[in-house]
Amino acid sequence: MDRAARGGNVGTELAAMPRTGGYAMHAKKNVAKLIQEAIDRGATTVEEIHKSIVDLPLKILEEIDLLRGPAKEAKRVQDHTIAAIYDVIREINEQVGTLASELLAEAAARRAARAAEVHKPRSTAGHAGKH
Repeated sequence: MDRAARGGNVGTELAAMPRTGGYAMHAKKNVAKLIQEAIDRGATTVEEIHKSIVDLPLKILEEIDLLRGPAKEAKRVQDHTIAAIYDVIREINEQVGTLASELLAEAAARRAARAAEVHKPRSTAGHAGKH
């Protein structure tokens, strides 16, 4: 069940996410996914509003017998164009989400490598006999 269906909100979910260890990376990926899903839902909502605003004058033109055919064709082209634009927005959002996930994974790998380097035992070779 998604967050909207549960009635939760992003702030509550973020506050409940663990912040340490392996969970921190998981939490960041969840945040990235929540943001990506919110943008996608927002684009869909704006697309629906956009279509409804644009449909109004065309519906009026469709009531005129002489303009019914051209108005329906204009609506078809307009709907197709609007859908294509918002599909591009959703595709870009998906690509940005993928990039964000990759960058988060790379950052986690760098942090893990640095932490391993810091906790690595230092070699004492070459220091024998120097007191």
